[in-house]
Amino acid sequence: MSHPFTGASGKGEKTPSPSYTGPARYTLTPRTQRILLVAKWIATFVLAYIAFDTSRSQRKARENEIEGSTWEDLSDSLVAWFQQEPTSTRLAGTSWAAEEAAGGRCPQQDPWKSAEDGIEVTFPETQVLAERLSGGVQIDTSVHDDEPSPQEDPESWKARFSPFRDYLRTTYPGIHADEGPVKLELVNEHGLLYTLQGSDDSLKPLLLMAHQDVVPVDPQTVDDWTYPPFSGAIVNGTVWGRGSTDAKAWLFSILSSIEALIDSGFKPRRTVLISFGYDEEAQGRYGAKYIADRIAERYGNDSLAMIVDEGNPVVPATEPNSLGFPIALPAVEEKGNIHIRVKIEGRGGHSSSPPDRTTIGLLSEFVSSLETGENLRPPVIPDLESAHLKMLHCARLPAVVDKALKDLDAAARSSFEDLRAMSELFSGKYLTLRLLQLSGALTPSSKQRRIAKAEAALLSVLPEDLKLPWSTTQTPTVFHGGIKLNAIPTSAQVEIDHRIALHQTPEGVMQWYKTHLTHFAQKHDLVLYAFGRQVVLPEMWLASAKETMPKVGTVHIEVVSSSAPVPRSPLSGPEAAPWRLFSSVIRSVWSVPADSYTPRGDDSTVLTKGEVPIIVSPSQMRGNTDTRHMLSPLHPLSRHVFRFGPASALPDPKGRSQFAGVHNVDEFFRVEGLERAVRFYADLVRAVDQTREF
Repeated sequence: MSHPFTGASGKGEKTPSPSYTGPARYTLTPRTQRILLVAKWIATFVLAYIAFDTSRSQRKARENEIEGSTWEDLSDSLVAWFQQEPTSTRLAGTSWAAEEAAGGRCPQQDPWKSAEDGIEVTFPETQVLAERLSGGVQIDTSVHDDEPSPQEDPESWKARFSPFRDYLRTTYPGIHADEGPVKLELVNEHGLLYTLQGSDDSLKPLLLMAHQDVVPVDPQTVDDWTYPPFSGAIVNGTVWGRGSTDAKAWLFSILSSIEALIDSGFKPRRTVLISFGYDEEAQGRYGAKYIADRIAERYGNDSLAMIVDEGNPVVPATEPNSLGFPIALPAVEEKGNIHIRVKIEGRGGHSSSPPDRTTIGLLSEFVSSLETGENLRPPVIPDLESAHLKMLHCARLPAVVDKALKDLDAAARSSFEDLRAMSELFSGKYLTLRLLQLSGALTPSSKQRRIAKAEAALLSVLPEDLKLPWSTTQTPTVFHGGIKLNAIPTSAQVEIDHRIALHQTPEGVMQWYKTHLTHFAQKHDLVLYAFGRQVVLPEMWLASAKETMPKVGTVHIEVVSSSAPVPRSPLSGPEAAPWRLFSSVIRSVWSVPADSYTPRGDDSTVLTKGEVPIIVSPSQMRGNTDTRHMLSPLHPLSRHVFRFGPASALPDPKGRSQFAGVHNVDEFFRVEGLERAVRFYADLVRAVDQTREF
């Protein structure tokens, strides 16, 4: 048998260990160790050079990248060299985005070609589309949090949603005709479920979604609106008002597209379902939840081919949150959420005789600790299939970020298993693999280290807003305390909204609060009740248990509502056929000037003329939509869920962000975006009806 080497002697002589009784061990001098280490790396480098017969220019470019690097950096660079793909032929007249798409960093589908169904669809005039949306905006369908159910307060719900439903009946007579092809069901009083029945029941239905309700307008901001919030004003190709974007633009676009298809004689083979909830802005517990139950009862689990709801938009290059060029960002995954309420109770009294700590003061300290203390959940890249990571690969980002992305990509593609193919080029396969393994840079475990290092490097150079999709966020949104200037409030409470990263859970957030508030309660001698159970009871209160109110106070934590993150839709492989079709339809509807995609690092050269299809990238939905109910653990209706807000890709003439008004002052929607949205929904219905891939 062979014996290990030790470094006990500096002269290379035999030096038996005092506790070792076998044959003498040999040691290597430091000089010999250095020679062997260099020899090992030279052997690895030579093997890599022979295995990949790259062009002289490629080798030179790679040598420039690694020149002056440390041995550790050289290890990473060498692995990346091993794993680089064959050079793809440059597409004549393509931009950097198209070229990189061909190389796999930002893969793009060919634009969908018009359906061969013999139908020529005539769409409404632009002014008609604008007037339809304007009329819908003028009907106030605001919904507040914690409203009683339609059964508990029927008149309040009826006053808002019956007029809106009547308006839809008048505006779309073809869809609402008694003997027409579309059937409407009312679900839980005001939920709308339309069915355009297909001729082939073996095909899974397509579900299109939007919602009727809007967020309320803060009365204190009414005078800040350019046009009254429920005026539906149409000015310079823009519809103004609450809900003009979120989400009545898409509700009216869906109905306009279906009406146009019906009028053109379209008869689908695949059933089309349309769902319009009426309390999406308040968790959807009365609307979409009941509609999802109805669909599950009728069709069963995993019964829908595709679900398309509101979501991330088409983003012009001028948008503050654009990625450097026009891009469509349908969301394929959705964060979870949990709504936490924290309430502190204490002694009241006259403000002239305050206690050392008041309820408002204590609660303010707690809220401040949330925002200035340790982050609830630091950003973590959950996996290399992350939709947000794929989106970053499509973006035009600073060179330092782009390099970090490429390094992560190289680390992810390098593994010992992948190198087996290289060993086939040699007759001494075992020796080749052994040398590669001994290099220390080419083993599976070292791959994980390289990935972790590359992920940390990427997070270190990303701006904060681009890290948010990988973090669980916490935002205090409602604060209550006191009713009179000279009275000390006996209670104060705060409500905190959290958006939960995909690799985390609502239960994890609850545990974090329990731990954080335990320390807070102990610091201030407070009793803590966490989610219905007492956690902390300081000994100082045991003697005064007969008192109705503790001497200092109590803290209560409760969950108002929660939902787990929604899994990612398949983006690659045979299961991703719905995604490929969906993105191809987007690329057939939106085209942008070719100079939008100038070559990376060379803004002076334009490689294409005219217009080219827009770039499409998967993304993450940071907010929540009604699709959460369609994917309930009790009845998940589909694995293919796309949250997309079809809109205008043109820059706003006044430089405004089209989506800055959502849930804010001056909500508006470009009429040109309505034209695109109507065509998109119509083409999607026809494309899904035509395909036989799913």
